[in-house]
Amino acid sequence: METCFYCKQGLKTRVVKDASARRSNQAGLNDVLHCGPNLLQEITKVILKFRQYRFAFTADIEKAFLQFRIADSDKTFLSFLWPLNISEDKSAKIRGFWATRLDFGLICSPFLHCQGIRFHLESSFAHHPEDRQFIEVIRDNFYMDDVIGGANSFDEAKHRIQVLTDIFTDGHFPLDKWSANSTEIGEFIERMSPVKDLTISIGQANHKTLGVPWNQVQDELGTPTSKALRELTTGVPPKRKLLRATAQIVDPLGIISPIIGPVKSQFQELWEKKIGWDEALKGNLLKQDGNFSKLLSQAEGIAIPRHMLSSQGTSARKELFMFSDASLRGCGIVAYIREQHGTAPPSVSFVLSKSKIAPVEAFTIHRLELLGALLAARMAERILEWLDFKIEAVITSATTHNQQFLAGLPRIR
Repeated sequence: METCFYCKQGLKTRVVKDASARRSNQAGLNDVLHCGPNLLQEITKVILKFRQYRFAFTADIEKAFLQFRIADSDKTFLSFLWPLNISEDKSAKIRGFWATRLDFGLICSPFLHCQGIRFHLESSFAHHPEDRQFIEVIRDNFYMDDVIGGANSFDEAKHRIQVLTDIFTDGHFPLDKWSANSTEIGEFIERMSPVKDLTISIGQANHKTLGVPWNQVQDELGTPTSKALRELTTGVPPKRKLLRATAQIVDPLGIISPIIGPVKSQFQELWEKKIGWDEALKGNLLKQDGNFSKLLSQAEGIAIPRHMLSSQGTSARKELFMFSDASLRGCGIVAYIREQHGTAPPSVSFVLSKSKIAPVEAFTIHRLELLGALLAARMAERILEWLDFKIEAVITSATTHNQQFLAGLPRIR
């Protein structure tokens, strides 16, 4: 493996190993390694789990990859050259070493890490049989080195945090960088955690979880747009800048999907007109870019409650509402949960939203609306699979064209 020294002012230094490095007539290490299946959960699913709890907490596995020791028989495959004490002696001689811990540059490292965590969690079932269901939720919803959990009562949250800490400590996976939406939970974590110099985020207005802004003061989730806006407003944006700005927007729940949808359509138009990567936008394309920048500046204040359920309790009747619509440029869906408890006024919460641009091939509006209805049906099925609480009914609402078309189809008996 090739190694290089990475140093950034004010930050920790690290050695980066490139297992994909090749010689002219030889394969690289990553070329002969099996990467393994992708065990990462869909980030939308993880965040929806995070939104189900009244009391929520997150933690980070400290130096996650480095907690895995390489078997002695495999160390020879992870040899590398490095000038020892190069920071002190500029003429230090290059020496050969073997890696003893899981490296970041290996193509199989993400799988080995995730499978190792899953194996350890499953091994803890025998020691914590009463908490098996909670451990299974953690196993099926951790995201690389981020562990996300919660509870609907303060005592239950404390118990789950204690169980989580015990299990990960037994496996030599120290949990650090905790965050919570409750000061009391934060104080409890600080008292019982065995990690020295523990980091806990509580009451922060600009905290992030899985890249999604989390205002812990208001307990709300938003969408980061400042970097994208800064990219768009510096000079005349070519296609490259527009793509770079859009890639900086992390919005797995589709909070601002009505803003992102038209940009996807604009990209399609740029490809159709064969606009170069660094060619300045002109005319209507430049006007669309200006409208996008204006909407992004307004979207910075858009936020949704992190906890998607009301305080009416578990006895409330819950219904999932799916809406879909389409135009000649694309289709979109949005999902809401409606709660009804007795004669009290119902409460409605935003779940997620998705948009999809129309194919280059010309489609009729009827066909696009059916595609939107299909997207809504598929997403409803996944939401029902992801949610832990019972949904009494699923109500879908499509456009008038869809309803008329579907009503005219012959019934299958």
